Amino acid sequence: MAVAAQDLLATYTSAALQAMARAWHVEGKGNKAELVARLAETLYDPARIDGALAALSPAARALVDRLTLAGGELATSVARVQLQSAGVVDLPARAQGWGYGARAGSARALDSRRFEDVVARAGLLGIVFTARPHTGTMADPQQPGRTLFIPEPILSRLPPVTVELERAAPPPQVRAGDAAALLRDSYVLLSFADPEPIPLTTRGQIPKRVLVRIDEHLRSPEGAANARSEDQLGRLPFLRALAEDVGLLLPRLGALVLGDEVATVLGRPAGERQQRFFEAYRQTAHWCELLRIPGLAISGRGVNLRTAPANVIAGRRRVIAEIATLPAGEWIPLDHLVHRMQLAAYDFLFSRVLLNDNYYAYSSSYTPMPYSGANELGWTFPDADDEASGWKLVEAGMIRVVVCEALHWLAVVDVGVSDERPVSFRVTPSGARLLRGEAPITAEAAPNVVVQPNFQIFAFEPTGEDVLFTLDRFAERRRVEQVSEYELTRESVYRGARRGLDEAAMLEFLERVSRVGVPQNVRRSLEEWGTRHRQITVRRGVRLLEAADPATLDALVADPAVGPLLGPRLGSTAVLVPAARLELLYLRLLERGQLPALSEGPSAAPGAALHVDAAGHVTLRHRVPSVHVRGELRPFCDEQATGALCLTPQSLRRGAHAGLSADEIVGRLQRYHEGVLPEEVAALVRRWARDWGDGALVNVTLLQVDRAETLRDLLADPELRRYLQPLTGSDTLAAVQPQAVERLRAALDARGMVLGDRLR
Repeated sequence: MAVAAQDLLATYTSAALQAMARAWHVEGKGNKAELVARLAETLYDPARIDGALAALSPAARALVDRLTLAGGELATSVARVQLQSAGVVDLPARAQGWGYGARAGSARALDSRRFEDVVARAGLLGIVFTARPHTGTMADPQQPGRTLFIPEPILSRLPPVTVELERAAPPPQVRAGDAAALLRDSYVLLSFADPEPIPLTTRGQIPKRVLVRIDEHLRSPEGAANARSEDQLGRLPFLRALAEDVGLLLPRLGALVLGDEVATVLGRPAGERQQRFFEAYRQTAHWCELLRIPGLAISGRGVNLRTAPANVIAGRRRVIAEIATLPAGEWIPLDHLVHRMQLAAYDFLFSRVLLNDNYYAYSSSYTPMPYSGANELGWTFPDADDEASGWKLVEAGMIRVVVCEALHWLAVVDVGVSDERPVSFRVTPSGARLLRGEAPITAEAAPNVVVQPNFQIFAFEPTGEDVLFTLDRFAERRRVEQVSEYELTRESVYRGARRGLDEAAMLEFLERVSRVGVPQNVRRSLEEWGTRHRQITVRRGVRLLEAADPATLDALVADPAVGPLLGPRLGSTAVLVPAARLELLYLRLLERGQLPALSEGPSAAPGAALHVDAAGHVTLRHRVPSVHVRGELRPFCDEQATGALCLTPQSLRRGAHAGLSADEIVGRLQRYHEGVLPEEVAALVRRWARDWGDGALVNVTLLQVDRAETLRDLLADPELRRYLQPLTGSDTLAAVQPQAVERLRAALDARGMVLGDRLR
């Protein structure tokens, strides 16, 4: 903290300044302004600073070292916890709770193990200063405020403090970071958005059936078949988050579509793509480490959004910055990294200063705890009973997720495992470059493709993802493993042609990437298929008559009154109808009692085309119903073996997953329904056409108080609020988790509250 000497000293009480003057051997007479001026002349003097350091007690010097290691500033509560954990100061015999009676620190007690005495000694000697913003009071080293800090001119004079590096023995098992798997699996995810977008549920998640298909093709599968939803997976949502941040996948209208630069990005060198993914991870809000900590319960607003808040992103970057200071290629215990973060960046995730605004309401031994909801997020961690256990669960848990999941998947680190548990890590050579802001150096991936006479295509390592992506466009992919297998078919070539690749472009590409050239029979077939595709004619705005079966159409063609009105036959059950003859044909069919479904396209005015009964059975009025009506019903109706349509819970949930609301489904049914849609049908749709998401059913104890003011006071008490969860809509009721009932009862008894056993 850079601050002018006079500005800093002016915040202190006259009594504190006089005590400093005596300790510094400075004249202490005169008014406060004169005293500030005299002390300011020597505050930043190197000789004074050196003398003050020499006069520090061992405990005070430990405090100065902790502040130096943290960059010169710490929340007072953090400094207290760190010195207590290191055994430098004693734990208070008993927290004094409410009141103003906390004993001030004494600078004279040189051998004291009391935190306030240690702070007072370091403050009296002019090394450590305290601050109490927003309290309206003057500072005093004997009464430490929210923060402790060393001014920059003094900090720059202090000897550096480092944490001795601890190394680990080579682990029994190594999980190597695999950049090739990262890039290949990212391509696989992208390939599922081409040619059709990846659908999303109403909660913005990839449906399970699609997750399973994607997972089956990954080099590092997660067993998506055993997961209920995307939330329960880790690596695949991580890859999705990176792809969205890089712009390779874009959420559009309830689906994930490919970005415009996919082909360009896939064609870049592997090291450059790895760097882009690493930089995307550093800033992504689409993946939250706290939600990946095994067994950690979290509640609060925004948790279900599955996104990383700003302080989690900042905390992630601080962990990465600490890893960047470690030597590459050496095994480091995970516990040592946790220890380094605890010393150098204790509040890298949650600020402890934030919680100390009402400092005077508690004794000086009170240590605020951010795990009961009083943090920047308003999140509660019910498994954290105190500061020490909370940091071990939350902050240490996040550090391990950053290393063992994200950075490992990005191939920044290898992970050492013992007894199936990660115990150490080492920064890889490519990881060292990424941590320095450089792209890893990778060899150019030469295509290694073989086209077989039987139309199989094999892509061997190290064929690049850009080659595989192009193959996907006009060949059927059979598997993606160490060897990727494709097959050329007439249908796949036709699909490629619709995407703008003619047979000449396909052949040129295969000749360029194939190690042995393209077999002659494959070449001839490609050319033949391409020629046939160009012979296909697309007729727009045609009039078509479709019969229920071939025999019916045969009879119509042979009918002397109907046959002359028909055009060319397109198949066993369909025939073109010239536009000028359509109305006359319709009248002739009506005369013969053969009522057809006359469809004028999706934009035509709807008519009575169906009836739905209370059980959800859909009866179509025409033997050959409009193709557009069937298309409107298909997303949320099941077709039975007989061809009949029916609304079922499964079909309606499918419609909801496709992005249709219950009102939209009811609207479609009413549009084509004969008469008013039965209310039972609308109720059926509204019951099932919804993605209900996840829920929880738990046993809790209710606390009821007689006044809203009482509940507000209980929720404001740091000791009690961790046990209570207010109920929405009530200002006198709060839920209590079963494991906390007795602790809460004892705390309320101690405050004199009489508890009954019935709700009023």
